[in-house]
Amino acid sequence: MTCHPINTVDGEGSSRLWASPPDHVKKNQCTRISFQSLNTQHCLAASNSVRRDLVGLKHYFLLLQEPYCTGGRVQGFRDAGNIFSSGIRPHTAIINSRMQNVWHCPKFSEEDVCTTLWITGSYRYPKIYVVSMYLDITADILDIFPVSWKKLVAHCSVNNIPLIAGIDANAHSTRWGEETNRRGEVIEEFSLAGGLTLHKVGRPPTFVARGTSICINITLTMNGASDLIQSQAASNRVPLSDHRMITFQILPFNAWPF
Repeated sequence: MTCHPINTVDGEGSSRLWASPPDHVKKNQCTRISFQSLNTQHCLAASNSVRRDLVGLKHYFLLLQEPYCTGGRVQGFRDAGNIFSSGIRPHTAIINSRMQNVWHCPKFSEEDVCTTLWITGSYRYPKIYVVSMYLDITADILDIFPVSWKKLVAHCSVNNIPLIAGIDANAHSTRWGEETNRRGEVIEEFSLAGGLTLHKVGRPPTFVARGTSICINITLTMNGASDLIQSQAASNRVPLSDHRMITFQILPFNAWPF
């Protein structure tokens, strides 16, 4: 696991969290929170490019798939904020501003899934799970989802905890802009059964390479988190990656539906 600083919590997240946000978090709670989700294709230059986009942002989550790593550590984001990942060869990572009270959740994480628990300070949504996930294109068609993701969705369902996930799905579906293939069907079926909401990015493709333009990157939410998301889009800028960045914002805390 990579985590700087080491904020680690179990699935419930009850014993080692701030009872309330510290002053430097409280005074910034009316600010919108920026979310960015991108597959950097193990490219350091892409990581450096994305890091520059974070300059000036006080509140953000960066959900990475296929980050550039050496020695099991995510590189290219020095001093950018908290860095979370799991496994010897992480395929996912989450970077967030230190203005947020965020904890890594090893119980719901593995190389292809990075899960964090965000303690928001909101009465209505005091906890939100934030996830970055990579669905391996070589995985068996009936075993697309990592075990830790299945456990997390079940946990959120039982405990009614909101969840936001940025995913490189490596799948096609008419629900997110492509003719549906079998992988897309499996994702649709799991999402429907688990009560997950799909957020569309519109017509722009999320993967552009070698004459191919397709949508394979998606955002999923559950348990009310969909009400908080605004202005989701696929960026026209390709930051040294074949994938386009998906961006959206979370409403300011004082505008949340308490």
